Amino acid sequence: MRIIYNGASFKGRFIETFVGGLDGLNKTLDYTKTGYYLRKFLNPNIDLDLGTATQQRAWIHFRYPEALLNYAEAMNEYLDAPDQTVYDRLNQVRMRAMGDAGKLEMGQLDKAEMRKRIRNERRVEFAFEEHRFWDIRRWKMGEELLNVPIHGIRIEKNGSSTTYTRFEVETRIFDERMYLCPISTYSVLKAPQTGQTPGW
Repeated sequence: MRIIYNGASFKGRFIETFVGGLDGLNKTLDYTKTGYYLRKFLNPNIDLDLGTATQQRAWIHFRYPEALLNYAEAMNEYLDAPDQTVYDRLNQVRMRAMGDAGKLEMGQLDKAEMRKRIRNERRVEFAFEEHRFWDIRRWKMGEELLNVPIHGIRIEKNGSSTTYTRFEVETRIFDERMYLCPISTYSVLKAPQTGQTPGW
């Protein structure tokens, strides 16, 4: 489970992200803004209420599934159609999570379909691991994927009935210049001949 949602069991109780619940929407600045919490990387044995509980965690810069998916993506782009090695690498990642139900058979996908499948597999496998930011820019899909509002779910309870309403959390804007970062003003002033990144 990578997220904590309303009704999920966590640390011996059910999570209440409905309006007015123990973990409710926008209860304070530290509470959820979307109706969901991140579960991945959390240690349920840590008690943050004590104020002294900490846990050191080494940040993983590169995992084996990244090597597999990098290979699958590169070979799929290189070849006219995905070969068995592309399917094998993708299946290694998919079958670890889904068993035989995740297995793709050779010839099942053409090049464009395989590209889409690999990109989705990266989205799922590396969720919250800081890959998506760079993948989207590498694929030049920022205008399509990042130029949209962020949505959440407002859950309201009224007696025995519960309503779920999708709402806009914030509006985000992405334009072409954002594929490259600007050079700091300090650096440009030190070496004006370098100029500034286009668009900035």
